[in-house]
Amino acid sequence: MVVNNDRYKFDCIDRSEVSARLSGEVVSKLHDRFSFSTDLGDFRERLVHILSRFERRRSIAHQPLKKVRRKLFMNVEKATSQLLETPEDLSAYLLENLVYQMKYDALDDWLKSTSSIFDTDPPPSPTLDETERFLKLLHRASKQMLVDLDFKPESNPEEEVETNQAYSRAPLDDLITDVQGTLQHHNSGKNSATCYYNAIKGEYCGALYEFTKLLLDSYAPDSYFSNAALGKRITRVLKKDT
Repeated sequence: MVVNNDRYKFDCIDRSEVSARLSGEVVSKLHDRFSFSTDLGDFRERLVHILSRFERRRSIAHQPLKKVRRKLFMNVEKATSQLLETPEDLSAYLLENLVYQMKYDALDDWLKSTSSIFDTDPPPSPTLDETERFLKLLHRASKQMLVDLDFKPESNPEEEVETNQAYSRAPLDDLITDVQGTLQHHNSGKNSATCYYNAIKGEYCGALYEFTKLLLDSYAPDSYFSNAALGKRITRVLKKDT
């Protein structure tokens, strides 16, 4: 079975990577423009938290369909099961040769990528015990993933497509909700979490719209189609929460 890697490719980045991508200039601008009384460092950590949740939801939204995931995990479970069920003498021979080849390949890659062999040390390679343990963990993990997939109620293809579309909308919707909560918490007594269409200006306005747009333009400008689309998205989220 061949899977289109580009279609399901995503990077689930951690908090440190999110923090590195978050512009200090934008953090200061948002902090000053919206009159946050909290410490700038704490405010930055709040934004990192919001964007980390956003990244996590984006990674989930790009997962393949359930039937594709089941097939992939079945292949892994079957392959690892066959290796683990190999007679002991042949298993030892197989693992020893795999470990030797991994060490050889790692050393070969290191020699090709290093300008001088005196600059760095070769990368560490797994031992025989570590390789066997990883194989067992991989087998157990693939079995558990199949159990998890089968535990969820089955859905027909049309329902699953609709569910996947909802997943794709969820990351931005959740980010908007998080920003809304942050604005309301730090600006109590003010109607700060607003978004409305200004017919005279012909554009969306309001603190929630402006905050969200500034944050996304700096961190993830490709996460919305246009200013109007973002404004409509925010107003839908606000209506859903009322």
